[in-house]
Order: sequence, then structure tokens, then C-alpha cells
Amino acid sequence: MADLKMLEINSHISLCKNLKQVARHEETIRRSVLLVLLYLIAPVQAILPIVDPDVWHRSTGQWITVPAKDSFSSYGMGKTWIAYS
Repeated sequence: MADLKMLEINSHISLCKNLKQVARHEETIRRSVLLVLLYLIAPVQAILPIVDPDVWHRSTGQWITVPAKDSFSSYGMGKTWIAYS
């Protein structure tokens, strides 16, 4: 009877050790998965196409025209506009 009790205790102890090892492995796997997901955020964002929902700057650019006469300088007032750059 004592041997049976000792066997149960030993099996319980080994089971507890195995459970602790499994818990450590599970924690390691969880941390690894979280790190992989964290490091995948930037590459996934880099692969996605850039979508610009703001169209206002394109519409504003259509309104802008190159002036025919220079009205910004004192020496060229009224002369034909020349774009230097």
C-alpha cells in the first residue's frame, strides 16, 4: 500500500513538472507569436498601396495658372511672365 501511495505521489510530482514545462513552452510560444506580429506591422504597411483620400490639392492645382503678365515685381510690372525655375 505504501508503494502504491509513493507511486501516486511520484506520478503527481512528475505530472506537475510536465505541466510547468508545458506552461513555460506555451508562454514562450505566445511571446514569439506576439513578437512576430509586432515586427510584421511595418512590412505589411509598406506593401499596402498608398491611398490618398484628399483630392482637394489636385483640384486646387487645376485652378492655379501661370500668369501671362508679371504683377509681382516692380521692374517687370506689365511685362510677359518668365518662369525661371
